[in-house]
Amino acid sequence: MGKGLRWFWGICVLWLSLGVSAAVQYIDIWEFRVQGNSLLADEVIQRELAPYLGAARTLEDVEQAAKLLQDLYKKAGYPAVFVEIPPQTVVQGVFRLQVTETRLRRLRVTGAEYFLPSLIKQALPSLQTGNALNLRDLQQDIQYANALNPDLKLMPMLKQGPTADTIEVELNVDDEMPVSAGVEVNNYNSPNTTNTRLIAELGYSNLWQKLHDWSIQMQTSPENTDEVKVLASTYVFPMGLKGNKVALYGVLSDSDVATVGSTRVVGDGFILGGRYIHPFQRRDTGVSTLIFGFDYKDFDEQIRVTGAEGLETPIDYVVFTSQYSSFNRGDGWADNLGLALKFGVREVFNENEEFDNKRSRSEPNFTILKLDYERNYFLGEGWSLLGAMTGQWSSAPLVSNEQMSAGGVDSVRGYYESQVAADMGMRLSFEMGTPSYAGKHGEVWGLTFVEGAYLENSDTGVEEDSEFRLASFGFGLRAQSKKQWFFDLDAGYPLKAVDEVEEGDVRVNAKLRYEY
Repeated sequence: MGKGLRWFWGICVLWLSLGVSAAVQYIDIWEFRVQGNSLLADEVIQRELAPYLGAARTLEDVEQAAKLLQDLYKKAGYPAVFVEIPPQTVVQGVFRLQVTETRLRRLRVTGAEYFLPSLIKQALPSLQTGNALNLRDLQQDIQYANALNPDLKLMPMLKQGPTADTIEVELNVDDEMPVSAGVEVNNYNSPNTTNTRLIAELGYSNLWQKLHDWSIQMQTSPENTDEVKVLASTYVFPMGLKGNKVALYGVLSDSDVATVGSTRVVGDGFILGGRYIHPFQRRDTGVSTLIFGFDYKDFDEQIRVTGAEGLETPIDYVVFTSQYSSFNRGDGWADNLGLALKFGVREVFNENEEFDNKRSRSEPNFTILKLDYERNYFLGEGWSLLGAMTGQWSSAPLVSNEQMSAGGVDSVRGYYESQVAADMGMRLSFEMGTPSYAGKHGEVWGLTFVEGAYLENSDTGVEEDSEFRLASFGFGLRAQSKKQWFFDLDAGYPLKAVDEVEEGDVRVNAKLRYEY
């Protein structure tokens, strides 16, 4: 018997039990006794139904009370809970409402090839057998599960169970082999080095069938491999299934890089670090994240000046980091905000002598504040406007590894990568994007930009510059084919002469990347 028919029959029986005639009949109701409820607090139910209590109530009042209770369940996320008016005789003003809580009878996972069904079920606590289906919790769980791995997408299908108070869910899985790889060639070189850079990456994002993510990256300068040889690896594993993660990583560097004039910096070293990543305040329009961690850095470096013996400046130290980031989107805009605090502590691997040898007057106790913000406006018909700002403040002179750098494709185009570096500074960038032209094999779009940076040292030495200014404008092109081939081209016109870069020396940067 359907829900609506049983409701109608209950009203009829109640009507007959009260001995009604054609005229409107009244009934005294002093209490609604809700049977079968285990999902809503009794005090909440009684508070919401209180307006329908009292003398001389009609059957219309009863129907409205039942409808209100039904709506309470829907607002709480339970669309499959039904409220009925059972046949009854009202005694001492007590009126009964019957609740049927539809519960999950079976969860079936189909289509999974590379992810265990048990792992998928574990990520969806709202779909535990025997639970009442809460649609709000299910939507949140699906959102979390789909964010666990880019190669895993879930789509639930609901259907009626064999009885009226049961429901079944079939979870359709669309997954791919969790292997990623990439190769990139670019000319993002630093001053006085060869042009070409080669990068290769490999990753697997479901180790041990536990969503552990491992990746490795190699970088070199193929025209002279002694200039750049970098090996980096990252291992990320989840802490629970709500987005919390731990990231461990290491970077091994061995380089021979010519710098300014006859001065050469020869160095090799490594970085070991860890981060705890805690997303919170998830919402439909964005998410906020807290990150805590540390870096241990150990570098051997030698500075040679022509005709003189090299000066060894080895250093090892620890940097602690805490960071807040937030992504938000609205109607026609999206933004990203990052705030970071970095600090070093004396005697926690940080020694005065090493810092002073590395840079005069630098201190093992230091504090750095960093700001990153960008906002993208979608102007309609494919046009966009992007504004970005980066800043850094330090409490003391910094060793080179911690300084803010400026110049290059992610900073101020028209200059070499890390053209200049200093203790503190600010960078601004504005970029206008054109509509994209989409063809059979991909899409292409253009952009124009203007950007600049101001950097300064907090306590300059005899041979140090106190401040740097960079500014440029230019044009760019972006193209991609089937989300595997990517091509970037930027031409920057520098407005300020800095070191070997003269005003008006147009610098063209290009990148070709293939991803699998």
